[in-house]
Amino acid sequence: MALEIFGTIKNSYSTLFGNRTVLVYVLIMSVLAAILVAAAGLPLATQKAAYTPAITNPTMAIASIVILFLVSIFFSGAIITAAGSSADIGTAAKNAISRYLPLVGTSILVAIIGVVPFAVLYTIGLLLMLAGAGSALLALGAIIVIVAVVVLFYMITRLSISTVGTVLGKRGPVDSVKHSWSATKGNLWHVFAIFISVTIVSSIIGEVLVYALAAAGLQAIGLFVLTFLGSASTIAFVRIYQALPG
Repeated sequence: MALEIFGTIKNSYSTLFGNRTVLVYVLIMSVLAAILVAAAGLPLATQKAAYTPAITNPTMAIASIVILFLVSIFFSGAIITAAGSSADIGTAAKNAISRYLPLVGTSILVAIIGVVPFAVLYTIGLLLMLAGAGSALLALGAIIVIVAVVVLFYMITRLSISTVGTVLGKRGPVDSVKHSWSATKGNLWHVFAIFISVTIVSSIIGEVLVYALAAAGLQAIGLFVLTFLGSASTIAFVRIYQALPG
């Protein structure tokens, strides 16, 4: 199967709205995310400052983030299963449970490999910019920050189908990462184009709705919208995994 950019993007959204099992799990996950964020008083990154709530209970906020991560692992597994095999609700749940621990491992491994290089470079660049206002250090710091962002997108692209490989390919965390790195090697720009296109489309629609909802005091519903639309990226990675060799 060839990796076709526009067809993959279109299929991602049609699956999100047209696959009943996928839709059910995405809706439930989005509702839970909104409830947890509202309960903890966590701010939305996309909200205007005037509408951003303060974190009044740091302990609750941290607990909500951990719970949200653990819950989202299950739902990601179920969504990947349903999108990749047209499984019903029960079958998707069973597979998500059976692949839960490997999926946790893969998610943590991908986060470490993908984020650590970015965090190190970004921090170095930022420190140089702060220390070198009006000097050559400022320019050097800015360049390093740009490199950090490029590295982040590169790593995201190369590791993009790791979790899909864990769920559909029954691979372990290390194997999943190795397979994703190998499979995306010759399709880097295609994978990146699909990822960034789905992200941009979801973000534009989500931003408009989030600002409108935030202005009306409905921040939690805004997160529901962002989570729901963001699930299209997961489906896109499933289609990429199915199209690439291996």
